[in-house]
Amino acid sequence: MATKTRRLADLLANIDDNSKVTSAGLLDATITAADLAANSVGASELADNAVDQDAIADDAVGADQLASNAVVSASIVDANITAAKLSSTALASVEHVKPHIQPGKLYPALHGLIDGDVHHIVDSSASARSILENNKEAVNTYARGIYHSSANKNTNHALKSAIDFDGGYTTLEIDGHADFNLGSGNFTIEMWAKFHDPTEVTHTLINLWVDANNRWQLTNYGSLAFFSNIGGSSNDVSASRTKDANWHHYAIVREGTGSNQTKLYLDGAVHAQGANALNLNFNGTKLYLGTRTDNGSDYTTFSAPLSMNMIRVVKGKAVYTGAFAPPTALTTTGGTYSSATNVVNPTSGETKLLINSDNSSHSGAYGTAQSDSKKYYYTDIKGSSPINDPRIGAHYGSHRHMTKSVQLLKRESGANSRKIYSVDGREWCRGALSGVSYGADSAEVIYYSNGDYMEITGYFSDAQIQFHNIASRHINYTLDGVNNSTNFASASVTTPQAGRYVPAGGVQNLGLGATLGIHTLKLRHVTTGASNFQVSFELFVQDTQDFTATNATNILTSVGHTLTNGDEIILTGSDLPNGLSAATKYYVIGVSGNNFQVATTSTGSAVAFSDDGSGTRTFTALNNVHIPAQDVISYGKKLSVSAAGHHYNPFAVAANGTTAVAIGDTTSHGKVATGWSGTTAGHFDSTLDVATSLGLDAWVTGGNYYRPVNGGRIVKWIDSTGAIKTSVNVVPPTANLDRRWSGTAAQTGGDAALPTSHAWTTVWNPKFSKKTMDFTLSEVSGRFNIHEFGNGAANEKSNTAGAKQDFSMLSTSVFPNVAYVMDDGLTGACAVDVSQSTNGIGIGNSNDDYMVMTFIGTGVTYTSAHGGQPGPWDVATNLPYGSHTFMITRDTDASDTGKMRLDGVELWDQPSGKYGMRYPEDISFLQPKMPPIPENAVVIADYMLMADFVKQANSNDTSISKGVRALSGSRDIYVSAASALQEGSNNEINYLPYGIEAYASPGGSGHTGDGEIAWFGTQAVSLLQNHASAHIIQLNGSTVATSAIDSSRNDKSDGRTLNAPAAILGTNKIKTKMLVGGYGFQGYYLQTPIHTSSHYQLFEAPYLKELVGGDRNMEQTNLVVTADGKTWDQLTRDTSYIGNVCIFTTNDENISNGSSVQMFDDWRGTYQNHKMWLNKDFAINYDKTICLEDGWYEIRTQTLRKGAHGHCSIKINGTPVLYGHGGTSNHDTPNTTLTIFLKRGDTVQIFGSWYQDRLFSHHQITRIPKG
Repeated sequence: MATKTRRLADLLANIDDNSKVTSAGLLDATITAADLAANSVGASELADNAVDQDAIADDAVGADQLASNAVVSASIVDANITAAKLSSTALASVEHVKPHIQPGKLYPALHGLIDGDVHHIVDSSASARSILENNKEAVNTYARGIYHSSANKNTNHALKSAIDFDGGYTTLEIDGHADFNLGSGNFTIEMWAKFHDPTEVTHTLINLWVDANNRWQLTNYGSLAFFSNIGGSSNDVSASRTKDANWHHYAIVREGTGSNQTKLYLDGAVHAQGANALNLNFNGTKLYLGTRTDNGSDYTTFSAPLSMNMIRVVKGKAVYTGAFAPPTALTTTGGTYSSATNVVNPTSGETKLLINSDNSSHSGAYGTAQSDSKKYYYTDIKGSSPINDPRIGAHYGSHRHMTKSVQLLKRESGANSRKIYSVDGREWCRGALSGVSYGADSAEVIYYSNGDYMEITGYFSDAQIQFHNIASRHINYTLDGVNNSTNFASASVTTPQAGRYVPAGGVQNLGLGATLGIHTLKLRHVTTGASNFQVSFELFVQDTQDFTATNATNILTSVGHTLTNGDEIILTGSDLPNGLSAATKYYVIGVSGNNFQVATTSTGSAVAFSDDGSGTRTFTALNNVHIPAQDVISYGKKLSVSAAGHHYNPFAVAANGTTAVAIGDTTSHGKVATGWSGTTAGHFDSTLDVATSLGLDAWVTGGNYYRPVNGGRIVKWIDSTGAIKTSVNVVPPTANLDRRWSGTAAQTGGDAALPTSHAWTTVWNPKFSKKTMDFTLSEVSGRFNIHEFGNGAANEKSNTAGAKQDFSMLSTSVFPNVAYVMDDGLTGACAVDVSQSTNGIGIGNSNDDYMVMTFIGTGVTYTSAHGGQPGPWDVATNLPYGSHTFMITRDTDASDTGKMRLDGVELWDQPSGKYGMRYPEDISFLQPKMPPIPENAVVIADYMLMADFVKQANSNDTSISKGVRALSGSRDIYVSAASALQEGSNNEINYLPYGIEAYASPGGSGHTGDGEIAWFGTQAVSLLQNHASAHIIQLNGSTVATSAIDSSRNDKSDGRTLNAPAAILGTNKIKTKMLVGGYGFQGYYLQTPIHTSSHYQLFEAPYLKELVGGDRNMEQTNLVVTADGKTWDQLTRDTSYIGNVCIFTTNDENISNGSSVQMFDDWRGTYQNHKMWLNKDFAINYDKTICLEDGWYEIRTQTLRKGAHGHCSIKINGTPVLYGHGGTSNHDTPNTTLTIFLKRGDTVQIFGSWYQDRLFSHHQITRIPKG
C-alpha cells in the first residue's frame, strides 16, 4: 500500500500547469501502441534521428514510400546493382559499357551426377552389408576410383546410373559372412555388366576369396566361367567370353543335382552348363566386385575397367529355371521382367546381397537445363567449379589450342586425391598430369605418364590431338564418361624434327562421331612405363544433329535445327531410311519448323524413302557457320540472339536459298543482276550490310554483281533490333604492285581490275595492276625480324655444315644454307648462301643465291638492313587470301642484280645498284582489315574467307596453288610407317624453295615413307619429288587417283593433287605413301574454306611466344564477353603464372678476354631440371639480341671471375653503356644490372670474361610492367 501511495504522489507531482502529465510522470514501458489514438503520432512528434533501421519492419518501405530523388548514388552499396536490376534499355546511358556477349554458366556434374553423391554404394538387402572402397595404392603407382556414374548407365533400364570401376588400385569389398557360404544347395548370382575395353581379358565380376585354393568367382578371363576351388579341388562351367563394350546380363544358377545342375546364363539364354557339385562351404575373407588380374592368380588388388549394376546374390533358390527375359530392375523379392516365364522370385530372407545404382543423373544432353534449371558439363574431377558456357559467337571448323604448361589447382582433386592441374590457366581444360617436358625432342609441351589424363570441356562435334611421333605410346579417350579403347598417337618412328627443340608432333583425328553440343573429352594415357608428349588439341565444329524420318511424307525431323532451304548436308547412321544414302550430298528443301526434306539438287524434288530407318541417325550441315542462341549487349541494349545457321561464304548462294550461284563458272563468274543484298533470287546474302562493307565496288561492272573469288574478311554483328548482320572486306580482282617494279610478267592485269578479266577456275597465280600501292583495304597481321626464323640453331653455336641451320645464328663471315619453319607450319624461310648484316641478313656472294619466304595473308612488305637503301620495300598488296611464296634472288656478282618473284610471278628484274632489296630485316605480312562496323555493335564472328581453290599449273620456284594453307612437312605431319620420312644427309633439314624437306627411306622395297595429315577441307596437293614414280595417295584410308601438277619436272617436289571430285567438306585425312629411294617430301597444300583473322597473334607460355598451327578456321578467342571489354581468352584463362622475364640464357665456354662479346647458345630446354632458358620479345642474332617490343627493361648478367679485367659489360646498339669488372678473389661473382628503355630494333650485347659453369653464369632481361 505504501508503494502505491508513493507512485500516486510522483504522478501528481509531474502534472504541469495545463493539467498534462509530463514524461517524467510516466513509468518505463507504461504507454504501448494500444494506448495511442490513430494518427496521434506524426512527424512533428518524432525527435531527430528517433527512427533508425532497427525500428523499420521488413518490407515496410516500398516504392510508394520513397520521395522523388530520395535515393542518390551515395545511398547505394557498392556492387549492389547487377544486370538483373537494369532494363534492356537502361544500359544505353551507362558510360564505358562495351558491346559484348554474355556467356552463361555450366555447372559440374561429377561422373554425370547432379546431386554429387558418387561414392555412397549400399547393399539394399535385409543384411545391409557394409561396402568398402579400399584404396590399395602403392608408392609411385597410380590409383583411380569406383563411383556412381550416369555416363555408362544402361539406357534400357529405369535406373539412373551405374557403378563405374576405373581399373586402378581400388577395389570394392564386402567382409566375408555365413550368408555367402553357399554350401551344396541352390543359389543364384546375377548382375548387369559392361566392359569398357573389350580387348581386356582379365575381368572378374564377383569373387568370394580366402586364398587361391579356396574361392569361387565369375570371370571373363580367357573364357566366361564360373570357377570354384575348394582345398585345391577345382571345377568350372565355362564358354566363350564376351568381347564387346555393350551391356549384358550374367547369371550363374545352381539347381538340384545332376550333370547340368549349374547353368551360366548370358542375356537370359544358357551359355554354358555342367556339374558343380563342390560344397562351397566357406564364408570367405572378402567378397570382391569388379576386379581384374594381371598375373592370373591375384584377383584382389586391382579393379577392372567396367560398369556394373543390379548385383544380386540369392542363397537357397534357383531364381531362373530356364531361358528367361533379363530383368530391367531388381528388388529383394522380385524384379521387373517383360515375361515371368522360368522366373521364381526369392524371398527377402533368401536375398543376401542387392546393389542398385540409381543416383540422380544428368539426362545426358550436357548443356541443356535439368530439373533444377541449371546447365551442366560432365567431369571426373572432384571439387570442379562452374565454368563459362563456350556457346558464344559463331562456330565452324577447327580451333587449335596449345598445351604448354600446367598450374596446380587447390580445390580440385582426382580419384584417390590425385592432384589436378589447369592447362595453360584454362578453366575448361584440366587434368591429372605429370608436368611439362623441355627436352630437345619435345620442346615445351605437356607429358603424360601412368594413369594421367586431361579433361577438355567445350562445344564441338569432333576433335584432333597432336602428340609426338614416338613408338609404342598410346592415348585413349573418353567422351562424356563413355570410354573408347582405340589407341591413338602411337608411331613407329621418330619425326625428322627430333632434337631440334620444336613441337614436332603428328596430328590424328579421333573421329568422335558426336552431335554438336557441350562435351567433355578425356584424353587418357594407357601405356605403362612410357610417357607421351602432347603438343596441342583441336576442337571441330560442324553442325551435326540427330533426326528422325517419316517415310509416309518423306519428311525428316530434327528439333531445334537451324537449316534453311539450299543448305548442303550429308546423312549418317547404321540404318538410314531406305532410299537415302550416306555417300550422297543432299540439298535441304521444304523447311517448316522442325521438319525438312532433302533433294539431290538445289532445285530438285524431295527424295522418297520407303521406311523410317532405325537407331541413331544424324545429319551434318556442310557449309553452315553455327550460331548458338545467346544473350548480347549491343547498341546499349540487352538482346537475345536466336540460334541460326549461315553459309560461311555470304556469296555462295542466292538469298532465297534455291538458286545456287555458279562457283567457278567461267561464263557467269557467279553473278547476280539486282544487287548485293536483298530477299529475292537476284541477290546474295540477305544479311549483307553494304554500308559497312569494303571492296565490293571492284566486283561490279556492266550492271552485274560478280561473286568475289579472292577471299576476304567476314564479320558478323548484332544490330539494334537483335538481327544478325554481315559486313565484308573482299579482296579485289587484281593485286597491287608498286610502279617501281620493272618486270614484264607481273603486269598482266595492267591498270584494269575488272572481275571479268580472268578465267577464275584456271587462274592460280595472282594478277597484278601496276599502280601506287593500295593499303586502304589492308592491315598488318604480323611483323617479324628475319632472325626470328630460328631458335638458336637448337642450342648449336654456329652455322657450319652439319649443324641445325637457321637464321638466328648467322655470322658475318660464314655463308651457310639455312631453313626454319615457325610453329604454325605455314610461315617459314629458307636461303642459300646468306650471312648476318646488322639486324638483317645479306643474300649471297655468288650467282643464283636466294631467299624464299612463305606466309599466309594478302600482302607483304619489308625494310632493309642496308643503311643506304632501308626501304620500305613494298612487294604486293591485295593478293588472294591464302598462302604465298616470296623469293629474292641474286643474279651475278659483277652486275649486282637480282630478281623478285611472288607465287611464280616475276615482279621485278632488279637493275644494278638497287641492292637494298637483298638485305631483308623486318618483314610485315598483311591481311584484309576490319570492316567499319558500328562501334556500339557487338561482334559474334570475325574470320577470313579463303580464295577459291585453283590448282597450280606448274612447279616452278615459288609456284603455289591458290586458296590453300601451305603446310610444311616439318609440322603436324603424322609419320606412320617404319623407316619413314627420315632426314637427309649431314643431319640437315633440306633447304628448298617450298620450305624444308624430309626424305623417304633410301633403301628396301615397297612404300615405306608414310606421312599423313587430317584437315578441314576438300582438296589437297601432296608435295613430293618425282611425280612419275609409283607413289600412292590415300584419302580417308582409300587409294585415290591423282594428277601431276607439272609433268615436265621430276627433279624437285613437283607434287600431285587429288582428282575431282574432291572430298566432301569436313574432316578428311590424306596420306602420302612414298616409294623408297630417297624421294623428297615437303608437305601439303591444303584447301580449307575459312581461316582465323588472328593467325599471327602469338600464344604466350611461360618461356616462349609462339605461333599456333592447325586449320584454325573460326575462333572465339578474341570475342568480347564482359562489360569492361575482356575477351573470351582473358575471361577463361588465368595467365597470372606468366612472368616478365624475356631472356634467360648462358653459354658453356671459358672466356678470359675482357673485351670479347658473348655468343650465348642455351636458348631452349633446361639445365638440371630447374633452369629454364627463355626467349621472348627479343630475337636471337648470333652474338646479340634484338628488341622486338618497345618498353622499359632490366638487363642483368652474372658470371664467375676469370681475372682482374672486364666482366658482364653491356652494349646497346654496339656502344658500351655499362662496364663490369672482376674482383681480386677467384670466387667473386661479377654482375651488372641496367634499367633502360629499349625500342624495337635496339640490340643488346654482353662482353667481357665468362666462366663456363651454368650454375654461376647467366644473362637475363626482364620486362618492367607499366604502372
